[in-house]
Amino acid sequence: MSLFRRWPLIRWDDVSEFHVALIPGSGIRNVVFSRDASPHRRLATINRSLVGGTDTLPDAYGRTPGELADLMNKWRLRALDSR
Repeated sequence: MSLFRRWPLIRWDDVSEFHVALIPGSGIRNVVFSRDASPHRRLATINRSLVGGTDTLPDAYGRTPGELADLMNKWRLRALDSR
């Protein structure tokens, strides 16, 4: 649960495309992405080598990971095209 956790605001132009990756050892598929300004550089490097991205979304929000990755990529392109 993340009721009182504060999530950082991450700009669309600061992230890569979103994709689905299998989290090693868990069998869980999750949506991952990369950002250059990750606050935890060492962990980001490890994550990138394991799943191909520095960060992961905390939930699929009622969608499959593939559906969510597609949706996030559409919103990302829309935001970048509007600039």
